[in-house]
Amino acid sequence: MTAFAAIDHHQSAKADPLEVFRARAEARAQLVAHGLHSLQDTVDTLQAAAETQGLVARYGQAAVQDILAESFARWWSVTAEIAELEWLAELRQRQEVAEILERISAPNRRPTEKG
Repeated sequence: MTAFAAIDHHQSAKADPLEVFRARAEARAQLVAHGLHSLQDTVDTLQAAAETQGLVARYGQAAVQDILAESFARWWSVTAEIAELEWLAELRQRQEVAEILERISAPNRRPTEKG
């Protein structure tokens, strides 16, 4: 028997289940951040997957929740920043429109000369 025969390549090639779950959670968090999935449905789906795959039984609910919290917190803060920037842009646009409307609706006045 050679040294290679003793190695189970399939077993050694398996990824860590928690890291695979973390990658799935981060990918789903990006979809939520971009408005393509709802937060509640996505978290429920990931939680169900963690239970079905035995991650909760093997590593505990706290580990699963930590992964979900980390994944979604990163994208949640980015989403909040984007929402704030969009709100500020909309507010500025409304102010500009109000200024234009004010100029249009004001009667044509000639500037008075001070003298």
